[in-house]
Amino acid sequence: MPVWRCERSSLGSSNGKGKTRLLTCKQFLKELNDYLDPGTDPETKRHLQAHVTECPNCFVIVDTTMKTLEIYKGCEPQTVPEDVKSRLWRALERKMAAKKPTT
Repeated sequence: MPVWRCERSSLGSSNGKGKTRLLTCKQFLKELNDYLDPGTDPETKRHLQAHVTECPNCFVIVDTTMKTLEIYKGCEPQTVPEDVKSRLWRALERKMAAKKPTT
């Protein structure tokens, strides 16, 4: 089992109970979607919650993300005007073409 910890904690630190090792912030952020998903299994949720409880930076990210999701849940979908769609697609195509490796 890997050593999981908060970026601000010392290597191998625990939550004080000696049972749960914490994720790094980077590991937690990779699992943020699972943390926010109500269908995530309870053990995984508890493991992720242990990090949020100990890490003020990740707590702020979770809190802000949840508030943002709540705001957007109440919004009606908006249609993007055709001229905006075409400009966006052209810009994306230019950006992708610029990133293609030259052979």
